[in-house]
Amino acid sequence: MTVNPNVPPPNGYVFRDTDGTLLKATSWKALERKVIAYRNQVGGNVDNVLKEIIQQVCAATPDYCKHPGDRSNGSNRDMGKDHKQKLIQYLAMIVNAKEAKSLRYVQDSEAQNRAKICAGCPHRQHIDIGCQSCKNSVANLREKCLDGKKSRAPALGICDYSKCDLAVAIHVCENLENDGRLPHYCWRKA
Repeated sequence: MTVNPNVPPPNGYVFRDTDGTLLKATSWKALERKVIAYRNQVGGNVDNVLKEIIQQVCAATPDYCKHPGDRSNGSNRDMGKDHKQKLIQYLAMIVNAKEAKSLRYVQDSEAQNRAKICAGCPHRQHIDIGCQSCKNSVANLREKCLDGKKSRAPALGICDYSKCDLAVAIHVCENLENDGRLPHYCWRKA
């Protein structure tokens, strides 16, 4: 995967290291230098740092990246179909919980903190919802899930680990999990 070095990434020049540390900079080179300096401090691997950064950015925002020689952007319609199915299943589950009156919401400040954590997470996956009609339907369904209010982060996509729509999940009280596969910085981790 490659990126256009002259176009800033949608979420900024950020990288979450394997230990959960979030590093930010103002350019690719500055971010690479910052990650190398950090890893030198903590004794981490400094081989192929820029490649790791690009892989993480492309995993989080595939539309920003492209394969070498590909004239289109990085979106993959087939992958989007699978993601759309996960999105619809999750939103249906939330609507059912809301109708059963078993759904609770977190405070706005907690939703903002969760959105920041998810924005830099490698488990976050972009979703291509499709046509404008589909986008409107998903937006309406999200509003229904969130009791009519707008999501704090509607463009987060889905979590590839938990199969949830992050635009809604960051607002909903959920049980914490003891799964060792979750990154230690994840707000779902017990």
